Amino acid sequence: MFAKKLRSLKILLILMLTVPLLLTACSGSDKTKPNTPVPTAQIKEASDQFVQALIDKNYSKAYSLTSPHYQKTVPQAQLQKAFEEFTAKWRNLKLNTAGSDYKFPGDGPYDTYIAIDFVYADDSNYSEHDAIGLNLIEDNGKILVNDVEFAARQD
Repeated sequence: MFAKKLRSLKILLILMLTVPLLLTACSGSDKTKPNTPVPTAQIKEASDQFVQALIDKNYSKAYSLTSPHYQKTVPQAQLQKAFEEFTAKWRNLKLNTAGSDYKFPGDGPYDTYIAIDFVYADDSNYSEHDAIGLNLIEDNGKILVNDVEFAARQD
């Protein structure tokens, strides 16, 4: 009887020591992957293509530059509506690469801000600029838009 309890204790002790080691070994696999920086030119190209497609009202092209996750959660019509509402009072939209801030990954939820120059549609000829926030991801070597922030500046 004493030998049976001793054997059960040994098995329990072995399990207590090996299970945490196995869990640690499995969870650490992601930490060993190299963190390869994405070239700024690739970030700039992907961001500019997306915003230019929106400006050109080529919504299917813009949508094709979004991640699978974005496409599962946001229909193309919703992206189009959000952009059209964001720019409803503007005309003569133009991409402003000099005023854009290209980062990946960034400090917050939106890595990159792409500036858009425009003229108000009220015939005042008053020009202004605003930005679209982009959350970018790398998917199989390609930079894709994972989320978009359409929010007017708060001056």
